[in-house]
Amino acid sequence: MRTPMQGVLQIIRFNWPFYAVSVVVIGVTAWLGGLFTIVALGTAYLTVASLAASYWVYDHSDLYTLRSLDDALPTPCHQAVNLHAGLDEFTTLLQARYPATAWRTADFYNAAEMTEASIARARTVGADPLDYRHWPYPDASLDAASFLFAAHEIRHPNGRQALFAEALRTLRPGGRLFVLEHLRDLPNLLVYGSGAFHVFSRPTWLAAWPGFVLGEERRLTAFTRLFILEKPC
Repeated sequence: MRTPMQGVLQIIRFNWPFYAVSVVVIGVTAWLGGLFTIVALGTAYLTVASLAASYWVYDHSDLYTLRSLDDALPTPCHQAVNLHAGLDEFTTLLQARYPATAWRTADFYNAAEMTEASIARARTVGADPLDYRHWPYPDASLDAASFLFAAHEIRHPNGRQALFAEALRTLRPGGRLFVLEHLRDLPNLLVYGSGAFHVFSRPTWLAAWPGFVLGEERRLTAFTRLFILEKPC
């Protein structure tokens, strides 16, 4: 069970240097007054807006009920994997909501490539480590796979294409891949400012998964998008 405000509190904990700097900037520029007041107001807006949006996404929406996947899992769905980049908030929920599916979890965090301090602070242990370029699963052995707020941590286009190529290889024909992400779009830019550049635009994602068919695209909130991809039969 998630606790109230868990999402917002995690955002603050993982990104506390940003919020600490924001508080200092707001205080100093407000004290200086004059034109610096504009800086204070802008920084205050982005700080409050980003936390409000995070509350909406992670604490107020039905994201963690996983209802958005109820009609999307392939039939049959016996074997599935949830891949993450160090922070796994979904595998246990997937196992509980879809007990007929054997869900496994794997961590593709790579310290040499994923160098942001917030990722290291968020990282938990317990999942099997995985090289995202070489999955340890046989060809066509999985019915479903998911990258939930994870795939954007692979920053290089070649790396993302390697990730999706392995998903394509290991999924059976008709198998499905679920990709959940914030997008680098106007809603996210308005509330996260430069933080939106940590994620990618819709065209960038569409170019990342050659071989898959985009079956459906669902906007879960104003700030998040679920792509449902299918391996052609």
